[in-house]
Amino acid sequence: VAVSLCCISMVEVSVVGACLLALGIWTLLGPKKWGKDALARASPGLTSLLLLWLLAIYTATSLQHYYGIIPPVLQSIGLFAFQSPPPVFLALTGQLIAVLFAARLSRNTARVRQQASIAAPDPEAQTSAAGPGSNHTPASTHWDDLRGIWKQSSATLVACTWYAGFWAAPASWLAVAVSRLDLLHAVYLGAIALHCLGACVCPTPKIPSPNAIKPRHRLIRLFSSFHLLALYLAMCGQLPGLELLQRPELEALLKLIGIWQPTIDRDCLPVLVSLLICTVHSVAGQWLARAGHVPLGAAAAAGCTPDGKPNTLMAPATAQQLQQGQQQQQGQQ
Repeated sequence: VAVSLCCISMVEVSVVGACLLALGIWTLLGPKKWGKDALARASPGLTSLLLLWLLAIYTATSLQHYYGIIPPVLQSIGLFAFQSPPPVFLALTGQLIAVLFAARLSRNTARVRQQASIAAPDPEAQTSAAGPGSNHTPASTHWDDLRGIWKQSSATLVACTWYAGFWAAPASWLAVAVSRLDLLHAVYLGAIALHCLGACVCPTPKIPSPNAIKPRHRLIRLFSSFHLLALYLAMCGQLPGLELLQRPELEALLKLIGIWQPTIDRDCLPVLVSLLICTVHSVAGQWLARAGHVPLGAAAAAGCTPDGKPNTLMAPATAQQLQQGQQQQQGQQ
């Protein structure tokens, strides 16, 4: 949902789009309690607002096409009318997809609340209801094996994504840095230099413990978020009735900073793609740390999970031998 909010804000520049972009970025970067959980709680209202916005845009597009009565100020705020090219239905479809994502989040949130409100069944009551002679066990199916294969494949895919992020993230910073020559884009060159320095100090990426993986690229993601918001607000300053920032007397200063007459395709999209790549890399690392069953680094060589415990996905005999060895070492100490 957060990614869809960021994407639909790039379809057309407006004040409402700036608010949706800020909400999406806050959901991606903010703490879970005030970010993802808050978005889940507000998903019913957000779905209603996005649906009303979609209907208003559809109405404004129709009226503007036939009558041309929508004033420029309302279009700057968010009641804009799509025009071809590209085809109008593509933009409206993107808006509809964002509404469907928000509706799905609202439905899942309501389902979780409903399940949490239902009391768990009493196992003793179920045993007595089944009767003393009841010894029925469900027949084993191949679904358990398929679930195990799916989990292992998902873990492998996440691990590959995490390792690929060490190359994809610096490549995205380089693409952003060379797009323009100004102070804001020069920061990405500094991020590349620090990344290369860190790679020289610790060339092999590994997971020593689940708590050791913090959100990667935190500073560059925070900077990219403010950079993206600054670019978007600068574009809002070019809209009719909102000429606040893009003034001729500030041209030299704004060019030096990097927010003079930005565009979506050349300025905003590269920063947004870089931010999403770094976020995916961070999420993949946190998932691996929580799962603790993907053999990475020195922990895999020892046959253990990243927190130093025996790997439960290994053969039972192997896991038991590792546990016995640890207990013997503790006894000797």
